[in-house]
Amino acid sequence: MMHAHSRVPAWIANIASDKAHVPYLVTAHCDFGNKSRWIYAPYRKAPVVICVSDAVRESMKDCFYENTKVIINGLDVPSVRWKGDAAQRRLLFVGRLSHVKGLQDVLQALDDRYPWTLDVLGDGPQMQEWKDICRDRGFEDRVTFHGYSDEVDRFMSGASCLLFPSYSEGWGLTLARAIQIGLPVIASDIPPVAEMLGGHNGLIPPGDISAWKNALDAFLKDGKAEASFPLAVIPTLSRMVGQTEALYLDLCKGAHLS
Repeated sequence: MMHAHSRVPAWIANIASDKAHVPYLVTAHCDFGNKSRWIYAPYRKAPVVICVSDAVRESMKDCFYENTKVIINGLDVPSVRWKGDAAQRRLLFVGRLSHVKGLQDVLQALDDRYPWTLDVLGDGPQMQEWKDICRDRGFEDRVTFHGYSDEVDRFMSGASCLLFPSYSEGWGLTLARAIQIGLPVIASDIPPVAEMLGGHNGLIPPGDISAWKNALDAFLKDGKAEASFPLAVIPTLSRMVGQTEALYLDLCKGAHLS
């Protein structure tokens, strides 16, 4: 059994499967954007394409045909719970520092009317650009770029609110972790986030700086995030492993492997 997790590995698995007569499957972690059908030939030939959300399956349905199965990424149970105080106005961003994650919109939407701080966890190509925005807007003493951190849970447990301004996600593991920990969230209205929420109420259009400004002002004033995500939507790690293992067993039986 071979399991590929991206486009190039999918092609390799397809070729190796034909030569070794061993089944393969692939996981689609996001909307790849490029819908050129030839790129996804190995996905269509695979007996199963695992999609990490209904949003991914829907966005890529014309490329993957009907061989998809949704298995949502599970997470282990966190050892901490939210113990922060919304009134402290300690904002948190966790993610790759790239334009698709949308932090540039938050930095333009924030102003100096409230005594907020922002911790940024992550690294990426836009770090210097975003530091320059902070300098130009006079936020250097308010925004701290920590780089990559393996202490996300600790930061989440003590923050006031997670900011999740992404333009595109497959599922959103950072958001899922915040939901598990109980941290309030202000998030973009994109398909996987609406899927987690079960609707659109309280979500912010990605890239709409005016809407982000209004949402941030409301939180910084009253300490309340409008969107309330249900914990039950986040599967456990053991549930995800169990679903994947069952799929492996079915495929192996179909290929007469033990």
